[in-house]
Amino acid sequence: MSLIKRNLSGICLAAATLACFLFFFFRYPNHLFHKEQMLLFMYAPAFLETYLQKPAGISLLIGDFLTQFYYFRAGGPLILSVLLMLTGLASYRILRKWLPPMIALIAIPVIMCWEAGRNCILIYPLASTVSLLVGMSLFLLWQKIRVRTLRLVLSALFLAIAWFGFGYAAWVCLLLMIIHELYKKEWAGAALLCMAFFILPAQSIPATTFWGRPSFDREHIFALDKALLDNDKTALNALLETDYQMNWNSFFHNLHRATENRLPDELMQFYQPASQALILSVGPESSYLSILFANEFWFRAGDMTMAEHCAMLSMIFSPDHAGTRNLRRLAEINLINDDSAAALKYLRMLDKTAFHKNWARRQMALLEQQESDPAQMQIRKRIPDSDYLRKSGDVTGSLRHLLQCNPDNPIAYQYLLSYALLNKDLTNFFADYRPDYMPGRVFAEAALIVLAQQQQLTPENLRKYQIPPYLVQQFMQYNEMYNRDPEDIEALQADFCNSYWIYYHFAVLPS
Repeated sequence: MSLIKRNLSGICLAAATLACFLFFFFRYPNHLFHKEQMLLFMYAPAFLETYLQKPAGISLLIGDFLTQFYYFRAGGPLILSVLLMLTGLASYRILRKWLPPMIALIAIPVIMCWEAGRNCILIYPLASTVSLLVGMSLFLLWQKIRVRTLRLVLSALFLAIAWFGFGYAAWVCLLLMIIHELYKKEWAGAALLCMAFFILPAQSIPATTFWGRPSFDREHIFALDKALLDNDKTALNALLETDYQMNWNSFFHNLHRATENRLPDELMQFYQPASQALILSVGPESSYLSILFANEFWFRAGDMTMAEHCAMLSMIFSPDHAGTRNLRRLAEINLINDDSAAALKYLRMLDKTAFHKNWARRQMALLEQQESDPAQMQIRKRIPDSDYLRKSGDVTGSLRHLLQCNPDNPIAYQYLLSYALLNKDLTNFFADYRPDYMPGRVFAEAALIVLAQQQQLTPENLRKYQIPPYLVQQFMQYNEMYNRDPEDIEALQADFCNSYWIYYHFAVLPS
């Protein structure tokens, strides 16, 4: 028992560190992976020199260097838990000088959880944790100076080092210095240090927030995004089984189903907030995540102009205005467009990274051999062979243009019809419907509504639009129940919950 008491601080620190690692490894790994995707860290002298020109340059350099290892599932949790452990250890050694041992001990997990919560924020850089740790470490080194006069003289040097190299570490260090002097009742020293508040320039970089907490909804979306990038259909299907009623969740549902040509049958089997989750908006009010995810659809549909537009915008509006993911997408777009000069520009940048250079070198080798990646060749078949003057928000026109250039574009076809159906635009749906190309239950249900409205429910039309007899019978049953009591939605949903008829009658479109 005495042994445990003597090592209680170490046990508490180890337990908190293990808890942080397990949390980020099992519950929050995709958030960390996304941070790496939005970062560009190149091993090039000219690039590394730019850190010396930035405020808190050393802190940013260390933070970005470590963040690149978030590429690995265990890399981010390991690095973050070690930094949090060192932060907890430094906090304990500081607080132990001023507070009872037990209170200082309790502060270890509290401070570690506080900093871990800040790292759960998407725009919070790892450099901020580095700055916090450096600020506390400099104070611990400063307070070891026993000669009081020398300690006060050297405080200016310590604060200058902290401010120029580590940003807000200077404020952390200064605050601890003042508390130390007040605790020692060195009033003159405390007053002298307080003057630094008026001398030290305001510097919040790289700290971006004081408080943060996990967002498991966003983590779920990042998990879907990573599964899509990895083409991991098993993980994607497992994630899509969860009932998250969010626009982005429905977006990945639609894209995955369309990729497998299942959208005509399964469009209504999950939450659909009209067409907002089918094609994400790209405009002044869109977030960079919305623009980034929208790029995934346009790229797979074959619209390289829109895909490049989204990749550029998401890179501009991302926290660091860069990102290996966007560079890779821009390289892929130009490879598909057969613009090798533009593609090489991005590939050479990726070639200077630690974990994306292998992919870049494979693509450059294929260029030298005048060959193409099979996946890129598949998308190249879908790109239009003529120009199109796009109007803002004209989704229907863009998709029709893709189909006019290449009628055998399954993703564009499914999205064109689904976009009309989710907007209850049956006129455009019926004008573009080609049942011989890609029939489906939802499309047939919508066709029945149009034929009924036109009073053309004839055997010839049913055969023409490939509508099975059982679906016609269900349509008659639905109409009978609806005409009997149009407001009895519960009874209708009990028998026709996944039908387009329910959506057509009861879904409220956004204004």
